[in-house]
Amino acid sequence: MSQRPLDVIEVKNPCPADWNQMTGDATRRFCSHCKKFVHNLSEMPADEAERLVCESGGNLCVRFSRDIETGRILTLDYAPRPKSSRRRAIATIASVVAAVACGGGWAAMKLLFKPAPTQIMVAGDIGIGASRRPIPAPPPNVSNP
Repeated sequence: MSQRPLDVIEVKNPCPADWNQMTGDATRRFCSHCKKFVHNLSEMPADEAERLVCESGGNLCVRFSRDIETGRILTLDYAPRPKSSRRRAIATIASVVAAVACGGGWAAMKLLFKPAPTQIMVAGDIGIGASRRPIPAPPPNVSNP
C-alpha cells in the first residue's frame, strides 16, 4: 500500500515565527522572518494540500495539525470515523422489534376481538327488505257497553 504525500510530511526545523503575526488569510500567510508564504494544510481540502506538496518538491513552508491517535494531517475534509456504536445498534434493533410487536399486537387485537355487528331497527313498515303490510288496527274496546 503506497503512502499519500500528506502521510510522510516531517518538519525537521520548525520556524520560530508566530502565525498570528503573519499577514494573509487562514490558508496562506507571508512570513517576514523567512520571506516565504506559509501554507496552512489544515485549512485546505486533502487533494489541494497534496497537490501543493507534490508540486513544490519539498521546498515549502507549511503549518498543519495532526490527529493524535492516527498521526494523520487534519485537512478540511477530515472526518473522524464514529466510535464503535454497539449501543446504537442494540437500541435500533430494540426499537424495530418493539415497533413490530406493537403493530402485530394491534393487528391481532383487530382480528380476535371484532365488535358485534350492529342491527338497525326501523319502526313502522319502512325498512330495507321489509314487506309492505298494513299495520292492523287496534282491537275495539270491549269493556264499553
